Amino acid sequence: MVYPADSVANPEVTKVIFSSVAPAFAFAARWHSAATSIVKTTDAGASWNAIASPDPHVWALEIDQRKGMCPNGSPLHFWTGLFTQYAPDTTKGGMIEETTDGGVSWHTTGFPKVQHPPSVWVIKFDSTSGTLAAATDSGIFIGHAPARGVAQNIRSQASMNLFPNPASRSTTLTLPAETSDRTPLHLYSVLGKLVAAQKLSNGKNFIDLASLPPGVYFARIIGISDVRTSSMIVLPH
Repeated sequence: MVYPADSVANPEVTKVIFSSVAPAFAFAARWHSAATSIVKTTDAGASWNAIASPDPHVWALEIDQRKGMCPNGSPLHFWTGLFTQYAPDTTKGGMIEETTDGGVSWHTTGFPKVQHPPSVWVIKFDSTSGTLAAATDSGIFIGHAPARGVAQNIRSQASMNLFPNPASRSTTLTLPAETSDRTPLHLYSVLGKLVAAQKLSNGKNFIDLASLPPGVYFARIIGISDVRTSSMIVLPH
């Protein structure tokens, strides 16, 4: 692997991830490297260059594989997971950092929301459901990605109007008048697995939940000009 010169001798390369949208692009995490903890290639690995990094303790790395987050062929949206906690040079406020501009600027996600943020080993993002999962030394944390990049084309939960929610054996989904007839509804588990699908019509739609195990799910509607999502809790039947 070709990488920039660094003051740290033989830093560990903990993660390499290629973009499925822009195959020549890849990112690598290098621990513990203050100057080049994240490097990028734009020529399928022939050369690597450092990009802005939020922290020298980058261990985990994940990128958003959606085409909308890769305008002009350059991935913009990705996350880093930090390994060292309580260190003076660790980013304050959380152990998962996010960028929506290709690494020019970073902000903390505040995820996972625990009193003492654990070290992060692996991050996985499911672009279908918007689920962000983190494997840490304190367990696995799963939540809906809080990123602006994830939410910018998703309307609020109120626009779907699921009632009741939580629900046991069934719920009713009311679509706004401007929604096209025969709009598809997809239900996903928190791990991003498609568990149910049906066609909808304008107005009220009966959603049968009797076959679903209790838990948290994501309802997703693909419209003509946007995508709507809502979390949904299925109670024991």
